[in-house]
Amino acid sequence: MDILWIIPNTYSMLSVNISNYPRLRNVPIETLKKYQQIGNGTGIHWPGLDEDVSLKGFLRDTTKA
Repeated sequence: MDILWIIPNTYSMLSVNISNYPRLRNVPIETLKKYQQIGNGTGIHWPGLDEDVSLKGFLRDTTKA
């Protein structure tokens, strides 16, 4: 599984390959499932990886493809 899906409050569906993020690449799915929303829902934090992805960064990355 290499897709990260985000459904913003506009109810559109956005996706990006997890492998686009070096610190998330090759991480077991069970670790990826253990995330927290941060910044009032404007980002995702993986405590076990000490990694954050902001909605702004995610949107930037989806427009690169």
